Amino acid sequence: MEHTKGPWAIDSKLPPNARSVICRVGNIPISGNTIGPHTESDEANAQLIAACPDMVDLLEKGVKLRELEERSENAIVNWPDYWVDVKAALARAKGE
Repeated sequence: MEHTKGPWAIDSKLPPNARSVICRVGNIPISGNTIGPHTESDEANAQLIAACPDMVDLLEKGVKLRELEERSENAIVNWPDYWVDVKAALARAKGE
């Protein structure tokens, strides 16, 4: 099964009290709190949902880098750059 390709985005076009949509996956709206204004939890969920494609890509890249290291003693794997990307994805997921 294949997921909808990113980027996914927090739906900042809608006023917080206008609708229950907290983010969009492609063109698909994702709902949060359906009875009242958005909560801090809705915002955190939207940030996490929107960061998912980046996080999956980084996990797949990490697996490939590790497999490359295991297959070749001479493999040059740039882990520092990878960890910079991982930290950025985590910050995005946490809304930092």
